[in-house]
Amino acid sequence: EMSYSWLSCGSVNEPWASMGRYTVKDVVPVGERSPGFNNTARWDSEGAAAYSAIVDQMAGMALGDPAIPGMVAEAYQYLDAEMPFIPLVQSAKLLPMNTTYWTGWPTNDKSDLSAPEVLGTWEHSTAKDKIRDLPICFGYGDGGGGPTEGLIQTAKGYAEMPGMPALKMGTVRDAFVAMEGQAEGLPDWHDEIYLEGHRGVLTSNGWIKRKNRKAEIALHEAEALAAMMGAHCNLDAA
Repeated sequence: EMSYSWLSCGSVNEPWASMGRYTVKDVVPVGERSPGFNNTARWDSEGAAAYSAIVDQMAGMALGDPAIPGMVAEAYQYLDAEMPFIPLVQSAKLLPMNTTYWTGWPTNDKSDLSAPEVLGTWEHSTAKDKIRDLPICFGYGDGGGGPTEGLIQTAKGYAEMPGMPALKMGTVRDAFVAMEGQAEGLPDWHDEIYLEGHRGVLTSNGWIKRKNRKAEIALHEAEALAAMMGAHCNLDAA
């Protein structure tokens, strides 16, 4: 039996809100709908019982309890071992802070300086009490030519537009220097930041594009040769 659903939807801030969806209390007989559409895989093994006991204990604990991270890791070992469902899709992930120190490698994205983007840069900031200068990178990258004349005129228009953040032209270095002077007390985000809008292989790194293209060519040639030979490929062993 197999189904495709949003079984593993849940909270990114409260682990129990997600993990509570897979416990044995929601297992029902075939033909009945589980409460809240939870545990539709009918995970009901000894591992599920051990997982459920940990999650049920978490339900009565405060969110900031220092014991919770260890309990989450222990419970997920049972999910990983028995795999009652297989995650295929990840929806947008909310970050608790969007202005932090970043231990990792930065990236950028194109902006056309629309009003929602410019206003949203300020409205969506989680550090308004600390950071007053926020960057917004605009223009067309990957060989697109950078900012157009129209974008530059738009940027100048925002400088004195009532009700909008005062936009000032500058360099990336200028922006980070200004932010660094206001950054006392910011949290520190470690390791990778996953960007849902950047899935796939699109990249500004030429060597990655070249490797991907060479792999595509090699795969095409291998499939063509296999077809001419009448070979049946064992993809599991590939």
